[in-house]
Amino acid sequence: MDIKQKRCLVSLVLLLGSVVLMALPLGAVLTFAPSPTERVERTFSYFDFGVFGMSGNPFPFLTALLAAGAVLVTLWNLLGKKESLKRRLAGWMLTLLGLGSSLAALLLLGTGNWVSIGISVLLFFATFFQKPA
Repeated sequence: MDIKQKRCLVSLVLLLGSVVLMALPLGAVLTFAPSPTERVERTFSYFDFGVFGMSGNPFPFLTALLAAGAVLVTLWNLLGKKESLKRRLAGWMLTLLGLGSSLAALLLLGTGNWVSIGISVLLFFATFFQKPA
């Protein structure tokens, strides 16, 4: 196993860790206001499309889709008979876009918790290890 395959494997493990965190019902935070003075926070899975329907926040679901796609492309690149620069670049771009979407949810909307921050950190390091050059 050469260094590129080891980096790809580390990236795959980090991506799988982020997808597991996204599947937990703790990541996407929504704040509801049942009355003018009361605020109720509920958390949902990143894969729950209801988050977009209830709040108009597309970033958690988009992050989950991009990370799942990055896992599939990285796995394909790792298990493929011949390594392809195009597949490595596609996996890196999906991970980078997922990181951007995750950071957009944290920074633009101000919604997040420790799970959301953990997902962003895992995606950042996965992006670093998937660097195609």
